[in-house]
Amino acid sequence: MKPGDDGENHPGNPSDLDPPVTFALKDAERYTMAEAATIKGVSYHTVSRAVRQGRLPVTRLGRMALIGGQDLANWAPMRERAPRRYRQAPATDRVPAPLVLDKAFGDRVGIARQLATVFEVIHAASSELSLPEFAALLADRFSTIFGLTRVSLWTANSRDGKGERLATIGGSLTAIPDRITISAGFSRIFASIDLGHARVSLDPRTEFHDETTPGNLFPPGPLLIVPLRVRDRTVGALFGDRAGEYLALDQDQLALAEVLANQAALAVDHATLRKKERFRINQLSAILDQMGDQVRACDTDGRLNLMNRMDKIFASGEADAASAIGSDALTNPGVSARNELDGTPIPRDRHPLARALRGEIIANWEYDVTRVDGRVQRAQVSARPIVVDGEITGAVYIGRNISARRDQERQDQERLAWLERANRRARSLAGLTIRLTSPQTPSEIIQAALECLDGTLGQSGGLGLTIDEDGQLTVCAALHVPPDFQATAMDNPISMSTTIMAFSRQAPVAVARHEAGRAEAEIMGSVDAQGLLVIPIQIDRDPLGAFHLFHTGPPAPDEDEMTFATAVGQLCAQDIDRSRLSASEGKAGSVESPESS
Repeated sequence: MKPGDDGENHPGNPSDLDPPVTFALKDAERYTMAEAATIKGVSYHTVSRAVRQGRLPVTRLGRMALIGGQDLANWAPMRERAPRRYRQAPATDRVPAPLVLDKAFGDRVGIARQLATVFEVIHAASSELSLPEFAALLADRFSTIFGLTRVSLWTANSRDGKGERLATIGGSLTAIPDRITISAGFSRIFASIDLGHARVSLDPRTEFHDETTPGNLFPPGPLLIVPLRVRDRTVGALFGDRAGEYLALDQDQLALAEVLANQAALAVDHATLRKKERFRINQLSAILDQMGDQVRACDTDGRLNLMNRMDKIFASGEADAASAIGSDALTNPGVSARNELDGTPIPRDRHPLARALRGEIIANWEYDVTRVDGRVQRAQVSARPIVVDGEITGAVYIGRNISARRDQERQDQERLAWLERANRRARSLAGLTIRLTSPQTPSEIIQAALECLDGTLGQSGGLGLTIDEDGQLTVCAALHVPPDFQATAMDNPISMSTTIMAFSRQAPVAVARHEAGRAEAEIMGSVDAQGLLVIPIQIDRDPLGAFHLFHTGPPAPDEDEMTFATAVGQLCAQDIDRSRLSASEGKAGSVESPESS
């Protein structure tokens, strides 16, 4: 029979037993559920079920559940699993016997606790925590793990030479303000941080003293200094002490501090980059909103992901309209149709963004846009693909309404053409005036004026008529008429109603062929003309003749052309009257000369 088989306790040979190692659960200790299962000798699922049902209190660190030592000691899983009628009340007067555990198990618990802290910091760094919240969490975990009384987390921006305190645990380490200039007396401590390794400074007041910085700005020491580094850049540092008490960390602890600091450095660096990116985005958005052009961008699926203020106004008429981000970028609620300048409709696959997504670069493409309210506007659009690493990731286009510009250009061109016509009329009138300065017969005067009118107004020929002594209109000049042309007699006022109307108005009259008098219509038919412009030659209400200018189409002279025609008619009438007066004076002189002799 082996010792102990008789139901009694027989102590074995001391030489055959190893000395037991006792390990008492303490309330300050924390254990994972797997460790709790091992300690209690139950399965992991039993511990997990007790935690879920609230029978075993836990503390959450990120995604890890840690159980207090006292709570674990008070938990009696075997009693809970026994049938109710066999359960016994716990003996309150008994002191639980200490658990006998392997010594290395305590070390594994410490490592697990440190890993839990690392995982919590990593989880916090990757979550949506703000930078100050993350800094406060990290400073608190540093204080707990390394037994520090005070902890401060600083960021350093080497670009602008500024340092900023983000979080403090246990009170401020120094009297340094929350924002400092690195070069102003703090160059030595930041140069020490740039070395990139965690260490303990025994006397920071002496080590980091600078002529421009009083030594009492730094704590008396020892002081833990842990740089926050991302690749080869220092983005800040963690400082901690025990309020002047002894502080010494081995290499493993310093390595753990560097691991946590590296995670913090990544979070600080990402937060800084996000802040810069938000500033850049807000800056570009403000610039885009101040542009007078429409800016629109989309992804490869044609979904809208950017539109500026002018594009919102064009689409909905309101600058503060709800954003249409994510909608179809190739459609616009304010546009009903797009057409080429020749009226050809522009299909969807020819939309500027659609062309840009196929790799095309469009520059200053002009087409007409029909708005939903019926207005037609001239648009000028440029578009290009957005290429990242050789791959098209989207497209952007800039559109502008150039209707006013094109209208102004058209008006300028019309004005320039009007000035050129006015200049041509002025030169023609001046040339005619010079040409008529020499004495000429009425027929020569009318022929010269007819040529001036035809060359300036761009007619297709005409006739010059004078009123003879019998009151009939007689053709005395012709231009661009057939050689066999025979003028119809115009002695009946009814048959030349247009000419009589011009004499009555003392102004030119333009009519179509079917509107002219019978004689005038016959003449127009003989020269194959569809329109007639009658210019009276008269002084006051005394008619001297008229010009008949023919048109191959319906006459459409403008006001300036009618004014020019009137001026030529008046100039011609004055020269004819002067010519006749000179001829009369000549005849009178020839009659008086024999009597005087």
